[in-house]
Amino acid sequence: MIGAASYLQVDQLLLLCSQQLIAHISRYWNLVLSIANCYGLANVRRAVCKHISKNLHQIWHDDREMWDKFRDLPARDLCTVLDDDDCNVTEKEIFDAAIAWLLYECTRITSHSTEVLAVVRFPLMSPADLEMCTLKLVSVDMPADCYSALLDEAKAYQHHADAVVSSRRTRMRNSVDVVIALGGFTASEHTTNRFQVLPVAELLEHSSKEIRWEFSFFSKCHFFFSMYIHYT
Repeated sequence: MIGAASYLQVDQLLLLCSQQLIAHISRYWNLVLSIANCYGLANVRRAVCKHISKNLHQIWHDDREMWDKFRDLPARDLCTVLDDDDCNVTEKEIFDAAIAWLLYECTRITSHSTEVLAVVRFPLMSPADLEMCTLKLVSVDMPADCYSALLDEAKAYQHHADAVVSSRRTRMRNSVDVVIALGGFTASEHTTNRFQVLPVAELLEHSSKEIRWEFSFFSKCHFFFSMYIHYT
């Protein structure tokens, strides 16, 4: 039916077929995507890519067969998935998924490295994750011209965010919980009117370290104060 509808360009029938395909994405997304690409159903393709991006963590960790299907994605669809603001994994995991896809077939590194790595938002990574990604790129013999400019952009953004022109790669994804901060004090206690978008995970990690230190300091003070009371 869909073949005839596509050949004859019967819009209403194509719409009906598209709706039926979208209804089955959750169970057969790889098959639905193949049909969408075959018949040029852009709306169905977008719906499938959105489904994959929102469920990438589950596909990667819980379903080996679907993970293999993910690595079979065409380059265009992979980039759409990993570039989605709704992708529900960390930026480091998006990088790992991109590398896994590139290494799945030996010809992909030379053919698709530049376009695939370009969708990874390196500036949003922590310095530690960025260093791990750098080491990984070197270890898999990735051509330096495919990523050196991306890493330079990320390092510049992390050190001088105000001096870097905002781009798609510096835009927070929707799955990242953030705190918006305006103004305050710098590390050297100078006032600033800088606008910042800070990932909650990093704030919580920093705060938990401070809380542990303060609790330890309080416990020691309480101990010495108790000893002082005891001996006086």
